[in-house]
Amino acid sequence: NLGDYYIYTIPNILELRANESITVRLYNAREISYKKTYLFENYEQSQREEPLMVEIKIDNTEENNLNLPLPQGTIELYQTMKNGQLEFLGEDRLKQIPKGASAKLIAGRAFDVVGKRKVLNYDRQRKSEEASIEIKITNTKDQDANVKVIEKISGEWVIRDESTMYMKEDASTIYFPITVPANDEMLITYTYRKEWK
Repeated sequence: NLGDYYIYTIPNILELRANESITVRLYNAREISYKKTYLFENYEQSQREEPLMVEIKIDNTEENNLNLPLPQGTIELYQTMKNGQLEFLGEDRLKQIPKGASAKLIAGRAFDVVGKRKVLNYDRQRKSEEASIEIKITNTKDQDANVKVIEKISGEWVIRDESTMYMKEDASTIYFPITVPANDEMLITYTYRKEWK
């Protein structure tokens, strides 16, 4: 450790020829656990239907067989299949992750978890705006899917008539944490209202 920097040591002596690059393993392979969440993020009047983004959260802790300073760079995600073969899940850019922190990576889009968002009603007056939203998440997987439906709403707003509990993340973001059962779908409806002077 040099001041505010971390020095990574390479275990072997390497010889490089001119204009050559090599990939070096920084840490030995290890088994870790992760949490998979499907993300569907939208803005006020957006209407669309698309496969959901797959977020992989990895805790950089001793309990998870890590607790290592993880450098910034490209990370590739693989999963061992039942037959022992490795399957490529995707890749993302990793920021520096200190010991004890968590890394969130996006591993592409899900083929079989799809979100559809519709604006059912939109009414804008001189000093107010109101919209009723419907979001349908369809899960055709053979296992339940943990989904985070993220809604971005600017300005000063209130939420009413929500069909599902939501969480307020910040002044312009709410989200609905839901679990969609295997081979099923879930519907979320809510209304947001804004008023100004």
